Amino acid sequence: MVFSASGGTSLSFLDVMWKLIMHEDVGEEHVAQVVTTAWALWHNHNEVWCGGARKTGRQIFSWASEYLREYRAAILHDRPVVSAPQHGVRWIPPGDGLFKINVDGAVFLKQKAVGVGVVIRDSEGRLEAALSKKIPLPLGAAEVEAKAFEANIRFRHPRNPVIGDKFSSRHGQKGVCSQLWPDIDMPFSGVTGMRPDLIINPHAFPSGMTIAMLLESVAAKGGSLHGYFVDATPFTIPVKKDNGDSKPKTSSLEETDGKTESKPNSLVEELGEMLKIKGFNYHGVEVLYSGVYGTELTCEIFIGPVYYQRLRHMVSDKYQVRSTGTIGQVTRQPIKGRKRGGGIRFGEMERDSMLAHGAAYLLHDRLHTCSDYHIADVCTLCGSILATTSIQQQKQIQKPKKFGGLPPARPPKKVICHACQSSKGMETVAMPYVFRYLAAELVAMNIKMTLQLSNAAGA
Repeated sequence: MVFSASGGTSLSFLDVMWKLIMHEDVGEEHVAQVVTTAWALWHNHNEVWCGGARKTGRQIFSWASEYLREYRAAILHDRPVVSAPQHGVRWIPPGDGLFKINVDGAVFLKQKAVGVGVVIRDSEGRLEAALSKKIPLPLGAAEVEAKAFEANIRFRHPRNPVIGDKFSSRHGQKGVCSQLWPDIDMPFSGVTGMRPDLIINPHAFPSGMTIAMLLESVAAKGGSLHGYFVDATPFTIPVKKDNGDSKPKTSSLEETDGKTESKPNSLVEELGEMLKIKGFNYHGVEVLYSGVYGTELTCEIFIGPVYYQRLRHMVSDKYQVRSTGTIGQVTRQPIKGRKRGGGIRFGEMERDSMLAHGAAYLLHDRLHTCSDYHIADVCTLCGSILATTSIQQQKQIQKPKKFGGLPPARPPKKVICHACQSSKGMETVAMPYVFRYLAAELVAMNIKMTLQLSNAAGA
């Protein structure tokens, strides 16, 4: 960045940087340095480890532009200010934390259509969102204004990767971010000093049959070193120069120290020679150092750039929280559905994992206490839970007295069994309500279910 003697600034550096960033459709924030290794004992083969946040070229460009504006403002602050002619105020910024929505419409008589537009600005006048839409129906001025208010607006919110977000390469190698590792603790290359953005388990490639992702990493690494574009079209020469010549340097006969090197027979050999010419390993591996201890790792690790894309399955759109809420009328269990405020399904696999960890009390709490907890009256004489009925006693004329400010004690309820015609041998048992529903379904099929309690008199 060069400052002229007159106090102005030169934007040549920013112009060049912006051209480098916008030269390709794929920005540098989409290309990640991927390390292939099993980096933890608890690392699953469908999970990836993400490093810390990096400064992309667009961010550096915006920050540099902001610093230049501050520098210009500081220089111009000491100069005499010339009063500008007064103009009419056409736009008043909203207050802090508020947004201003401007809607307008226009009628195109020749095209027999109308256009509506919406613009949203913040308190500093910066554009937050905008939308323009053309309607082919010829409407009047009032209808156009109404259509402008009906137009939908989409907001774009930048999000940082969090644990649970889903990523995928162009070869279908999908994975979930299992851990956000500090950037300073990530392993770094001993040759380039670069730290990876992702750490992926090598067991993911055989199960997903995504060997082409390894070829992409080697090809991208070699192409970036030589300045070539590697073509992935099958049955063609993979490396192309900028001038259109499809004959790469490593695929021809070359004389080195009086010896003639043979032409590589496969794509892997050709890509390996591209790395070897630039002093890198033939197979794309490098020596990495531990970011925690600073010591050299005992094995060489495969590393290279891979184009990664973020899928729309994000935790921020799927997280669900519920304590108590709506329950079903039949089973009295929480309903399903995130939009309806339902519960989270606790299936058989979750049950097996709880049993494997020995968390029996937690399993009982999830499947019983927090689901369809029900207290039923059981007749120990006949073992029925459907023939019992609670009899409400007559209301007392005199109100019960309060003792010590405590609420009055409720009279004990009386439960009778219609099958035994007796109120003796009644026990109170806590059970899932769906068990009572199962007993009712079996009774409808002429199947009687009886219970034998361990604390019953005849047990």
